[in-house]
Amino acid sequence: MDAEFGGPIAGRGDAEHDQAADGVGQAGPLPDVAIDIGVGDVLQRRAEFAGRKLAALLKCEPGKHWFLIEAIRRSDEFAAPLGWTEIYVLRKFSGVVKRRDHGRTPVHEQIAKMYGETIEYARLEVFARGLPTKLAKPLQTKPGSPALTMVRRYYGLREELFEVTVTTHPEGRYIYTMDMQRSLRPAP
Repeated sequence: MDAEFGGPIAGRGDAEHDQAADGVGQAGPLPDVAIDIGVGDVLQRRAEFAGRKLAALLKCEPGKHWFLIEAIRRSDEFAAPLGWTEIYVLRKFSGVVKRRDHGRTPVHEQIAKMYGETIEYARLEVFARGLPTKLAKPLQTKPGSPALTMVRRYYGLREELFEVTVTTHPEGRYIYTMDMQRSLRPAP
């Protein structure tokens, strides 16, 4: 995945086992949904209120209202799930779950198509942690086992945070590679 949103490449990050497209579902029964490299099981969609703990993770003000989409990330290449994805979008963008391309197109692209909100910049935060207990069973691993968490924050015009994606990968199921290149600049 290029760190490019209509401008020059600032860096390049590749997921060797998982291209970071976010899957969503629609109301009613929850079918399996295709996501770029495989299948994702959309498990829940609901309104979410950001208490202090969630606000700290999302880096938003407490009390902000979000719409949450949760899914298991899968790949045809691996039997075990690749990870658990939580996609928080502003409630005014919750209509993306009704799009026909909801499982094949990243949520931020759906928001751009439906609402005209485009990414002005994005921030990626990566950290290791013990796997949260609630994710152990669906990810077929033990609570507290090593996990890699990636938080992507998407900002639009007026620097408004409009989407946050939190993906947790159990140890050994995801590799993220970033290539950087020095750019020579003329002396001031």
